[in-house]
Amino acid sequence: MSASAALDCLNCAAGTATNVTGTVQCAACTGGSYQDQPGSGVCKPCELGKASNADNALSCQSCPAGNFANVTGSTSCSPCPSGTHQSLPTQDHCDVCPTGTANALPAQANCPPCAAGKFTNVTAQLQCTDCFAGTVQSQTGQTVCDACVAGTFVAVGGLSVCLLPDRHLFKC
Repeated sequence: MSASAALDCLNCAAGTATNVTGTVQCAACTGGSYQDQPGSGVCKPCELGKASNADNALSCQSCPAGNFANVTGSTSCSPCPSGTHQSLPTQDHCDVCPTGTANALPAQANCPPCAAGKFTNVTAQLQCTDCFAGTVQSQTGQTVCDACVAGTFVAVGGLSVCLLPDRHLFKC
């Protein structure tokens, strides 16, 4: 071995780094950080909307739709809570379910619209509310129910159409 070969320094591999002069080894980039370039002095923290729980990471993974990472250096993505959603990957927040929709499950990419016969008139709902007796809703994703017109009725909630009275039931 020649004297010059013993003096050659090696670059730290991608996924590792050291900022100490004269060190004999490089340190692994730990969870929440990465290094995509060899020969670096520092590991980079995962950006918002991304996470890594691996050591020696070359990159951080994008959070999938329905999940988020709202701090740099995240080791994992968090599921969007019930009543919220996130339709895009690589996000740092979740959006509340808008009126006319509801979502009872965590980690959802969207909030399904309320079915016919149901409604929500506030945001971030876990479930839709049945239309009350005397009211109906024939469309999905609605924020109100409509009153039955004169000559029609609905005795129970959650229906989508008003009924005509059965003339045989009302014999005098």
